[in-house]
Amino acid sequence: MIHVARAKPGFSLIELMIVLAIGAILTAGVIGAFKWIATAKVSRTEQTLRVIKSSIEIFQAKVGEFPSSLDDLFIRPSNPAMAKRWSAGAYGVDAESDSKDAWGSRIQYQRKAKGQPPYELYSWGPNGEGSPDSEWVTG
Repeated sequence: MIHVARAKPGFSLIELMIVLAIGAILTAGVIGAFKWIATAKVSRTEQTLRVIKSSIEIFQAKVGEFPSSLDDLFIRPSNPAMAKRWSAGAYGVDAESDSKDAWGSRIQYQRKAKGQPPYELYSWGPNGEGSPDSEWVTG
């Protein structure tokens, strides 16, 4: 009688190494994609800030003073002196959605007192909070 050696069920070392290598490649690709998406959102927010900054400068040139809030760029200001010189659609920001960052949060605008820079413009960043040194995105 001849005994035939049967292979034991399971995976060989080479098969396991191939599966682990494929898993590592897929994991690296997913991590890279998440990093790319995060970088793209920061870039998009910086571009939005540049557009809004330009709109604020146009507003100031046409109206004679800086807007009280970002709403003044697309809604007639309540200040009568500003409302008189304001014109709809002339500032490059046409809706509230144009003043949101890539994470869906509203861009922050604060008009400053005289003697300081005229205003501060920034995004809270990916977590919607933080300090200027950690999370804020500025243009």
